[in-house]
Amino acid sequence: RNLITMAGRASTVGRPVLYKTTEHFLAYFGINSLADLPSLEEVEALLKARAPREEAEPTAGEVDVEVVSPGEIRVDQGKDDDGEAQ
Repeated sequence: RNLITMAGRASTVGRPVLYKTTEHFLAYFGINSLADLPSLEEVEALLKARAPREEAEPTAGEVDVEVVSPGEIRVDQGKDDDGEAQ
């Protein structure tokens, strides 16, 4: 969809691919420039404000994923409509 493009490779172990947004990304989301995006501090404040909700036990339709160790995850599908664990 031409929203992101490859920007190169990092010089760290594994040489992961780096990506960057395109002008089409900005237009698609109605952003005039990268300066219009929230600061890191604003994003962190939003994440902290949501933290109590995220710590709650999953409810019907929600999935909780926890990284147990590299390459291993635990998935909790929450409870069904009757309150039973899935």
